[in-house]
Amino acid sequence: MLRVVRFQAAASVPVAATPEPRPGSLPEAASCLVFRQGNELGFWVYPPFDASVTWHGGMDFEVTCPDQLGERLWAATQEELTGWPSRWWCSKLDGVFQLDPGLVFETHPGAKLLMTGTLNRPDPAYWVHAGVLDSDWFHVPSSINLEPYAVGAKFELRRDQPIAQIVVLDDAVSRRSTLEAAEIEERPDVLELWRGYMRDKFGVLDSRADDLAPAKPGTYARWKSGVERRGACPVTRARELLAGARKNEEIA
Repeated sequence: MLRVVRFQAAASVPVAATPEPRPGSLPEAASCLVFRQGNELGFWVYPPFDASVTWHGGMDFEVTCPDQLGERLWAATQEELTGWPSRWWCSKLDGVFQLDPGLVFETHPGAKLLMTGTLNRPDPAYWVHAGVLDSDWFHVPSSINLEPYAVGAKFELRRDQPIAQIVVLDDAVSRRSTLEAAEIEERPDVLELWRGYMRDKFGVLDSRADDLAPAKPGTYARWKSGVERRGACPVTRARELLAGARKNEEIA
């Protein structure tokens, strides 16, 4: 569960991310299930104002915002709430544009919040710093840091275009996990499943085979659907699918 506390009238409540990629993406990427699953994780976060930004180096950012009244109301609200008439943006680090979305994020105990750039929707002018917020106890505003790639970079902020993505990490995910490494020779079960998938997708395991058939579109989606529909352990169900594919081969 993610709770959002909006403390500025100009702030936009985050919306659920969608699998649709940024316009102009390759059609192949737009149709890739793995790509789309990543796109729709969590929620998108938006800037509070439309603005044009130019970086002149160091902490020197030129910001042009048409909503000057909104900016003044923002500062007045900040002063009323905290005693500090702070703006919606600042730069306290060289080359970093720090934007306040006007929100406080709150998650249940043990859950953290990953904040990063919009997944698979990069901006050509800047990258977004990624971090994990202690949103289960540190309930204060968090800035979004944009770092331009080059001095002189210009970019546009739009209230209807997300600039960041937030994903709730529960305690099982946020804790440091142990890592166990193995060679493929030590895991014949992994190799078996891998080969079974390739066989199902291409018909054979030899890319040089004369009878190599075109790849079956949607093979991964079909396997995934079969795994999730049964509600069983994903690995167990995947192996059942593999066994079924083998049986079909024998019948054929």
